[in-house]
Amino acid sequence: MTFGGEASTFDAAAQDAFKTQLAGMFDGVRPSDISLAMVSTRLRRRLQTSSFDVDIHIRMPSTSSVVAAADVLSRSSVTDLSNTLGMTINSIGTPTVSAVAIGAPSPPPP
Repeated sequence: MTFGGEASTFDAAAQDAFKTQLAGMFDGVRPSDISLAMVSTRLRRRLQTSSFDVDIHIRMPSTSSVVAAADVLSRSSVTDLSNTLGMTINSIGTPTVSAVAIGAPSPPPP
Protein backbone atom coordinates (compact mmCIF):
# COMPACT_ATOMS: atom_id res chain seq x y z
CA MET A 1 0.00 0.00 0.00
CA THR A 2 1.33 3.45 -0.82
CA PHE A 3 0.57 6.22 1.65
CA GLY A 4 0.67 9.94 0.93
CA GLY A 5 2.92 12.06 3.11
CA GLU A 6 6.28 11.63 4.74
CA ALA A 7 7.31 8.29 6.22
CA SER A 8 8.59 10.07 9.33
CA THR A 9 4.99 10.91 10.28
CA PHE A 10 4.08 7.20 10.31
CA ASP A 11 5.48 6.72 13.80
CA ALA A 12 4.48 4.08 16.36
CA ALA A 13 1.34 5.97 17.42
CA ALA A 14 0.22 6.44 13.80
CA GLN A 15 0.92 2.78 13.06
CA ASP A 16 -1.12 1.67 16.09
CA ALA A 17 -4.04 3.90 15.02
CA PHE A 18 -3.82 2.54 11.47
CA LYS A 19 -3.81 -1.07 12.71
CA THR A 20 -6.87 -0.39 14.87
CA GLN A 21 -8.77 1.13 11.95
CA LEU A 22 -7.72 -1.68 9.57
CA ALA A 23 -8.64 -4.40 12.08
CA GLY A 24 -12.08 -2.79 12.42
CA MET A 25 -12.73 -3.51 8.74
CA PHE A 26 -12.66 -7.29 9.28
CA ASP A 27 -14.54 -9.58 11.68
CA GLY A 28 -12.34 -11.40 14.16
CA VAL A 29 -9.18 -9.38 13.43
CA ARG A 30 -7.36 -7.59 16.26
CA PRO A 31 -4.70 -4.91 15.79
CA SER A 32 -2.15 -7.44 17.11
CA ASP A 33 -2.98 -9.66 14.10
CA ILE A 34 -1.57 -7.01 11.77
CA SER A 35 2.10 -6.43 11.01
CA LEU A 36 3.49 -3.54 9.01
CA ALA A 37 6.81 -3.35 7.18
CA MET A 38 8.14 -0.16 5.64
CA VAL A 39 9.38 -0.80 2.11
CA SER A 40 12.40 1.09 0.80
CA THR A 41 11.76 3.00 -2.34
CA ARG A 42 14.24 4.21 -4.87
CA LEU A 43 15.76 7.60 -4.13
CA ARG A 44 14.48 9.09 -7.35
CA ARG A 45 10.90 8.18 -6.49
CA ARG A 46 11.26 9.63 -2.98
CA LEU A 47 12.52 12.89 -4.43
CA GLN A 48 9.64 13.15 -6.89
CA THR A 49 6.76 12.43 -4.54
CA SER A 50 5.81 12.64 -0.93
CA SER A 51 4.77 9.05 -0.36
CA PHE A 52 5.96 5.81 1.18
CA ASP A 53 5.16 2.12 0.79
CA VAL A 54 4.14 -0.29 3.53
CA ASP A 55 3.67 -4.05 3.27
CA ILE A 56 0.74 -5.14 5.40
CA HIS A 57 0.28 -8.69 6.68
CA ILE A 58 -2.98 -9.67 8.38
CA ARG A 59 -3.46 -12.94 10.26
CA MET A 60 -7.09 -13.89 9.59
CA PRO A 61 -9.21 -16.16 11.81
CA SER A 62 -10.53 -18.42 9.02
CA THR A 63 -10.24 -19.23 5.33
CA SER A 64 -13.62 -17.65 4.58
CA SER A 65 -12.55 -14.42 6.28
CA VAL A 66 -9.40 -14.36 4.11
CA VAL A 67 -11.47 -14.54 0.94
CA ALA A 68 -13.87 -11.87 2.22
CA ALA A 69 -11.02 -9.54 3.23
CA ALA A 70 -9.25 -9.90 -0.12
CA ASP A 71 -12.55 -9.13 -1.85
CA VAL A 72 -13.18 -6.03 0.27
CA LEU A 73 -9.66 -4.71 -0.32
CA SER A 74 -9.66 -5.38 -4.05
CA ARG A 75 -13.04 -3.65 -4.51
CA SER A 76 -12.25 -0.63 -2.32
CA SER A 77 -11.22 2.64 -3.90
CA VAL A 78 -8.28 4.56 -2.50
CA THR A 79 -10.72 7.30 -1.48
CA ASP A 80 -12.85 4.83 0.49
CA LEU A 81 -9.77 3.32 2.14
CA SER A 82 -8.38 6.77 2.97
CA ASN A 83 -11.65 7.73 4.66
CA THR A 84 -11.98 4.44 6.53
CA LEU A 85 -8.35 4.22 7.65
CA GLY A 86 -7.87 7.90 8.45
CA MET A 87 -4.77 8.28 6.25
CA THR A 88 -4.12 9.34 2.69
CA ILE A 89 -3.81 6.22 0.57
CA ASN A 90 -2.29 6.78 -2.89
CA SER A 91 -2.54 3.21 -4.15
CA ILE A 92 -3.14 -0.34 -3.05
CA GLY A 93 -1.56 -3.40 -4.59
CA THR A 94 -3.41 -6.57 -5.40
CA PRO A 95 -4.05 -8.47 -2.17
CA THR A 96 -2.25 -11.80 -1.99
CA VAL A 97 -3.37 -14.73 0.10
CA SER A 98 -1.06 -17.31 1.61
CA ALA A 99 -1.60 -20.09 4.10
CA VAL A 100 0.81 -21.04 6.83
CA ALA A 101 0.56 -24.44 8.47
CA ILE A 102 1.09 -24.34 12.21
CA GLY A 103 1.98 -27.69 13.73
CA ALA A 104 0.22 -28.71 16.90
CA PRO A 105 2.21 -30.21 19.76
CA SER A 106 2.26 -33.96 20.10
CA PRO A 107 -0.31 -35.39 22.49
CA PRO A 108 0.98 -36.53 25.86
CA PRO A 109 1.93 -40.22 26.17
CA PRO A 110 -0.76 -42.55 27.52
